[in-house]
Amino acid sequence: MTLRRPPFRNPRTEVLRAAGAVAVLLGTACDSDGGPADPRPDPSTPVAVAVELSEEALVFSAAGESQGLLARVVDQNGQTMTGAAVEWSSSNPDVVDVDATGIVTAVGPGLAEITAASGAASGTATAEVRQALVGTLETLVTGLEYPEGLWVGDGLVHLTETAGRSTVFGGAERLLRYSIGSGALDPLLDAFASAVAVGAGGTLYLAAWRQSVPGDQGSLTAIDPATLEEEFTLELGIAATDLFLHREGDLYVAGASRTADAPSLTVLAGGDPGARTVLEEGREIQAVTLGEAGLYFATAGDGEYRILRRSGDGETTTVLDAQSLVTSLALDGDHLYFVMPLENALARIDLTDPSAVPQSVASGLQEPATVRYDPATASLWVLTSGTPGNEYRDGTLTVMRE
Repeated sequence: MTLRRPPFRNPRTEVLRAAGAVAVLLGTACDSDGGPADPRPDPSTPVAVAVELSEEALVFSAAGESQGLLARVVDQNGQTMTGAAVEWSSSNPDVVDVDATGIVTAVGPGLAEITAASGAASGTATAEVRQALVGTLETLVTGLEYPEGLWVGDGLVHLTETAGRSTVFGGAERLLRYSIGSGALDPLLDAFASAVAVGAGGTLYLAAWRQSVPGDQGSLTAIDPATLEEEFTLELGIAATDLFLHREGDLYVAGASRTADAPSLTVLAGGDPGARTVLEEGREIQAVTLGEAGLYFATAGDGEYRILRRSGDGETTTVLDAQSLVTSLALDGDHLYFVMPLENALARIDLTDPSAVPQSVASGLQEPATVRYDPATASLWVLTSGTPGNEYRDGTLTVMRE
């Protein structure tokens, strides 16, 4: 038997040959003049080729917030397809939801992509929810006159009222004590203080300024808790704005000054006025707190607002370029809380994530002034000094519990 090789057939040629045969048999691949058919869609029949959205990116600061998106469906002629059906979807419904009309609603913190599709065409927008809920916000005390100083510990809250700085508003300048257990609010003494801290033995530390901030005059006073008598007063050379007392007894004092070499951030070892060390000079410092990674403080000046971190070796790095004045800081483990009264904002940032962005903690606050975190009760305490009713007794003490 003789084996014969089959004739060689080029696959490409065979496909073309078959296509031509089909065209001849069906007679549909040619136009009326016998020429090849135009593969382009009929311009008189609109076909969706693109979907354009009214926004490229949405940002929400709290769950429940909503924003509407509009979709424009474009055909092959660049014209708007009025009445074209659009289907909406969210890549992560746990972050944002979107209804059939394009209304996007924040659900929880994170990132998601919103897609609007019409036929084979689609368009997308990003959605971010910058939210970190700690718990529910509860108002404990109302009717405060511009509260500013705040300290929480051992079942007690110490706070100061400062309305007396403007005598036209009536004049409370005093230190108050609130019992977390009983809810009782008691005045302790008449004194002006922009910040308060309580030592392990109950010693009361009051920081004050005597000129409008930024000024260059202020003092630190220690008060005996039993007699409420003054133990010492230290002239600071700055307009004091904040205090932080470390559990080991070291007291950090922050403030502002117009003087280039003023001691704007100092520490008193063991709370001893004779053991004072200057850490930062010539800054306008509004707030200070201490964490495992270093000392955190908020600065203002020349229209720039920053939160900085000072490490143990004295190196200072920027944690956040804030968009507005920051007046208070508090740490909860790896999260740094801060308030921006001009924005009515209470927010926090994750210190473990270099790319983290601030997340809103609560909305609807009226000029939050001071924030403190109490690790013993896992609660966040906030003073607000706003005047929504144009009154001067609109300040509140609020708490957010885990």
